[in-house]
Amino acid sequence: MDAIEAGLSKGAEEGLAVEQASFLKAVSSPACRGLVHFFFAQRTTASVPGVTDTGLTPRATKCVGVIGGGLMGSGRGLHSSTSQLNLSRVWHKKTPCTP
Repeated sequence: MDAIEAGLSKGAEEGLAVEQASFLKAVSSPACRGLVHFFFAQRTTASVPGVTDTGLTPRATKCVGVIGGGLMGSGRGLHSSTSQLNLSRVWHKKTPCTP
């Protein structure tokens, strides 16, 4: 937003200079380094020698347990119930997930 404001009030060259300074600050931040690390770590774990290359096939999901009924839990519960999966909700105490 600062770059847009500078560009509108002081001209395109000043706006681009502010944008470049903001970009360089963001790229060198610890948050950026963490996100880049997370990105490559996620890509690396997609292929684990001896695990992902053995031809394993996923098992069918028959039962789903949802802990909590907030925004995320209710969405997962709704999707699970409409997908014809056995659903067990856990509010304050554990309930077994029976097929």
